[in-house]
Amino acid sequence: MSRLRVAERVAHGGHNISLEDIERRFPRSLRNLLNEFSYLVDRAQCFMNESDSPQLIFEQQGETREILIPELFEQLSQEAER
Repeated sequence: MSRLRVAERVAHGGHNISLEDIERRFPRSLRNLLNEFSYLVDRAQCFMNESDSPQLIFEQQGETREILIPELFEQLSQEAER
């Protein structure tokens, strides 16, 4: 997912990020989203944008998190623990 986003940015003249850096940073970014940042804002939404139509995985308001696609949420949670 991040690799595709970087490739798209590079195709439009943006800077590249090495695959090693993406793989090192992605779990930390997910941990921050799931455990820190989503609690610091009024409302957080997390989408999977691998297809033409983004899928809402979860949304959160304060301490209340509604998980709409449990399988994808579990996948993100596991990735965050790497």
